[in-house]
Amino acid sequence: MGLRAKLIVSMIGMFALLGGASSYLLREKIQGSYAQLERDAALAGMGRVMLAISEELDRLNEVTREDSNWTELHDYMSAPAGDFLQANLGTGALLTANLSWVSIHNRQLQRIYQLSVDKAAAQARAIPELLAADSPLEQFVKRQPFNPQERNCGFLRTQQGLIALCHRPILDSNSQNAPNGVLTLGRLVDKQMLARLQKRTDLQFQILPHTTHADGKTGLVLPLSTPLGQSLVHYHQAREGLQLGTVLFDLAGRPCARIELDWPSLIISRGKQVIAQTEWQLALLIAVCALGMWWVVNQVVIARLGRLWKELNALQGSKEWQRRILAGSRDEIGAVGRQINLLLQVIEQQVQELEVSSQTDPLTSLWNRRAYDLQLDFNLSHARRTGEPLALLLIDVDYFKLFNDRYGHHAGDQALLAVAGSLAQIARRDTDICARLGGEEFAVLLPNTMPQQAEQLAQAMQQALAECRIRHELSPVAEYLTISIGLAMAEAGESADSLYNRADCALYLAKAAGRNRVHIADAGGDGQT
Repeated sequence: MGLRAKLIVSMIGMFALLGGASSYLLREKIQGSYAQLERDAALAGMGRVMLAISEELDRLNEVTREDSNWTELHDYMSAPAGDFLQANLGTGALLTANLSWVSIHNRQLQRIYQLSVDKAAAQARAIPELLAADSPLEQFVKRQPFNPQERNCGFLRTQQGLIALCHRPILDSNSQNAPNGVLTLGRLVDKQMLARLQKRTDLQFQILPHTTHADGKTGLVLPLSTPLGQSLVHYHQAREGLQLGTVLFDLAGRPCARIELDWPSLIISRGKQVIAQTEWQLALLIAVCALGMWWVVNQVVIARLGRLWKELNALQGSKEWQRRILAGSRDEIGAVGRQINLLLQVIEQQVQELEVSSQTDPLTSLWNRRAYDLQLDFNLSHARRTGEPLALLLIDVDYFKLFNDRYGHHAGDQALLAVAGSLAQIARRDTDICARLGGEEFAVLLPNTMPQQAEQLAQAMQQALAECRIRHELSPVAEYLTISIGLAMAEAGESADSLYNRADCALYLAKAAGRNRVHIADAGGDGQT
């Protein structure tokens, strides 16, 4: 298979892979984001529903508070006489206040009055669930009955439907005298209240008996904090959209109703439309790019490589080494031609450059790990012979992975260049050795340098990097790129591995202490700052 055929096959495969990967990312990643947004919005909608229900309880509690702070009622509870309760808290009063229930307990929490009305029929109607002496209502009334600061409200399932109840202590209008009983008011959760709640939330939901919940439904269970307490929301995908359900609990803490919310999948639907449009546009763009790239590659690369190959064959056949290749333009292919012409002249130079390249880091132009090992052995031997001090600095860029994740590898390379420049700026004596050991790890050898001077130079390196002001938003240490440094002084007769390990341990302690600092190794141990 020729070069032209290989390029065609490679480009087809590359663009097919690009199209497939793009489609996968659009559908699996972006569509998932739309689904998450939809779920969050639906959950927030359920939160609005629960808030509206809580506000209904607040309104009922406020009505109860106003009616319970009633001097005449307070005085009547001290000396009951006449038909005060029937006259003021009778059927007409409850209908006017849009109430379904009223009951009054005396100071001993004995029920002395009760009345329930049917708002639709505009007449009294018994609610058996509220009449029994051991009903949940009685237990509810005994719960902090004389605390005017407490909101004692809740729900109870009855044969007439769900009823909201609130009770408050009976006080005089000025709240100066002791409570003289407990007033309980109730309001049936009827169609009018449901319509009012739907209008307030701008959502379509139902308040149903708890027994109507379909246990066969599957889906996620999401926690939701509401004014009514912590709730568990059952969430599942339906054909028309999302369906959410949660439970209301009665006065005794038992499930009494279920709130069912239908949420149209508007965000997901719009997301699918956007993804479909994007896929078509992306496919068209990929096709145009593929054709354009093939034309460029064929004209700029393949055709010119064919001509270069013919010239090389002619040169080989003629054995006329004085002939030169026509280099042509000054791009890479032209450079190949010129390099062939210079090959014989620069062999020695290339060998020398290869030797240098084998000891140089290609990114930073500092010494590499191989050169560092040679220089460390040499300087240790020199220090043993002369007795001169030798300092080793091991440097690591703080949270460099987070920097690469945030800004990309190109920015990471530029940051490493800045670090290398900061080190070389401070360690600028001919005898100083700056090396990149790999990744974001650097080393600096400082011959004939005392510990205090070495520490000052290390801090100067940190300051030089700080002056570069390379932003690092994800760093917990500082808003700009920082380095941690471990410093070790060579000891008499110490091996290269031992010196490196002590400096590495000091670097580890610098990181453990919070980074962006210099840590000095103890003689023969970890060291202290």
